[in-house]
Amino acid sequence: MVRNLINDCNSLIVDVLDDRVVGYVYYEDFKGDGYSDICFLNVLPSVRNRRIGTMLAKKAIEDSFQKSYIKKVEISVRVNNPEAFRLYQRLGFQETITFMAYKKQGGPLIPHLFQSVQRRDFAIKT
Repeated sequence: MVRNLINDCNSLIVDVLDDRVVGYVYYEDFKGDGYSDICFLNVLPSVRNRRIGTMLAKKAIEDSFQKSYIKKVEISVRVNNPEAFRLYQRLGFQETITFMAYKKQGGPLIPHLFQSVQRRDFAIKT
């Protein structure tokens, strides 16, 4: 695993296997609010079920809680992503809220069309 500190509040950890990136986690610290947000965690489908996602998430959580101002780590997951849901529950995250988000459909000529996406927020505290 390679950790790349982008700046004081943004971090990227990548996992490399046979000279290619097979997974990564990107997370941001919100110092004033006392939490880190795991924004993206992705693993190539061809290497899933090898605990790479678990290792990446654990490293992001560990790195976050090493900072005295971080009191919790949050993540938002689409409701239709049961694999991610199970991963975060195994790691100790608890669901805090389920909400609707909207993403734009179509191009710039059809800005009024949106698709709703139900998401779940999870948090783990120190």
